[in-house]
Amino acid sequence: MHASINRLGIRSKLSSRIADRPGLLAVLTVTAYGGMRRQQAALQDIYQVRFATYQRTVDIRRTRPRPMPASTVCYPGRRRFSQR
Repeated sequence: MHASINRLGIRSKLSSRIADRPGLLAVLTVTAYGGMRRQQAALQDIYQVRFATYQRTVDIRRTRPRPMPASTVCYPGRRRFSQR
């Protein structure tokens, strides 16, 4: 391969390099497109699985009855108000 390239003149070498560019650009385009598709699939997974789980958790918290604040709870054996 190298021996055949070395036998070519400068014009032929430059022409072959120019001809290689569209091929390399096509490879780069296909690779970038594949990466974008994988990224899109990962983002859909994040939205559909993880965000949906978060939404269900929030909905459960909204429907759950709230506990009484600790200041209103009377514990047996303790006085609620300090007596001086």
